[in-house]
Amino acid sequence: MKSKIYILEKASRAMNYGIGTYVKQLTNCLLSSKMDFCVIHLYADCLETTIMDKGGYQQISIPIPYSNIAACLQYYSRNVAYLLKTLITEDSDTRIIFHLNFLPDNNLVKYLKHLFKCHIVLTVHYTNWSFSLLGDFDLLKRIVDKKRSKLTQSEKQIVDEIKEYRMMMKRCDLIICVAQHTLKALQELSCIGTSKACVINNGIADCYLKRGKDKKLRQKYHLEDDEIKGVPFLIKAFERVLVDYPKSRLIIAGDGDFNECLRGTKKCWSRITFTGRIDKRQLYGLYTIANVGVVCSIHEEFGLVAIEMMMHALPLVVTDTSGLSELVIDGVSGLKSPIRRIKRKRSPDVKVLSEQIIKLLDSKTLALQLGRKARKRFLENYALEVFKKKMMSVYEALLN
Repeated sequence: MKSKIYILEKASRAMNYGIGTYVKQLTNCLLSSKMDFCVIHLYADCLETTIMDKGGYQQISIPIPYSNIAACLQYYSRNVAYLLKTLITEDSDTRIIFHLNFLPDNNLVKYLKHLFKCHIVLTVHYTNWSFSLLGDFDLLKRIVDKKRSKLTQSEKQIVDEIKEYRMMMKRCDLIICVAQHTLKALQELSCIGTSKACVINNGIADCYLKRGKDKKLRQKYHLEDDEIKGVPFLIKAFERVLVDYPKSRLIIAGDGDFNECLRGTKKCWSRITFTGRIDKRQLYGLYTIANVGVVCSIHEEFGLVAIEMMMHALPLVVTDTSGLSELVIDGVSGLKSPIRRIKRKRSPDVKVLSEQIIKLLDSKTLALQLGRKARKRFLENYALEVFKKKMMSVYEALLN
């Protein structure tokens, strides 16, 4: 009996970050497993459908319509399914898995099921309502429970989206959630049942670099002693840190709109570095010279940056929210800072955040201990081999 796995990805900004890393790690796992697979790249920036060899597997790129986009997009999923029917050879001796790595509309899943004798796996990397509501699931439940006549336009969009997901997910054979809180939320929203859903945390290849005092790298970023990574409200916490550690430096790695950040750095702008987007080699180099790693998101579906820091035995301070809550054991593999509701909005507690950072700067012994245990937790739960074992078990169970 032959089998083939088709990994579906969608061109988006997220492909440069977490989802792109996930798909890359997944293809590496499949290459080493000798399973036959193909990557299908949707909404591609190309003029026509192309098929190319990527060294061990094929990639099919299907372009987004360029003319009259609004009218065309509603038929895009249907057309993709029919196009794949002409490109994929299927017979009674072939078993097919489509593994989707974005939240598709119901039509894509419906037509794939209609045209192929296949299993459909969906990995939920994010939910749109988590972005719009900043991970506030209690608010989401209140919106869902409202009468439609009392919903705002944006709330109606959220409710309609959930209904679409319910229909789509019922057609899937397996839903993979990257974190436990995602599974719980989808179950409470009646999108999935327990029988066809599981949690498989993201995994990354172990690229551990020994942490130390690389003088050239430290000079490049004008570092005397410390490095911290965070997001806009971390700057306020950093101002507090500077009172006790005036020579410390904050490095914010990654791209984005830094206008708001820059407006908030008047008191300490000379101690902050914005790197923009940098490659993994440069990023991992920063981890080796850092004293503390901070991930203070209001919401993280999983928290890939946190496990990269754990991989490098970097002592962590994270906000106690969503995926980050599951990754870090408070006082064992890192320190947590709470999320407070301030003026009806969820926000990190700047005071506690700064106190946790200072606690690690004050005690090298504690920082070293938490860093070592963080790496141990990474190796046991989030290394690529752990991810590979779980994913191969999922595919084999469906194919058998």
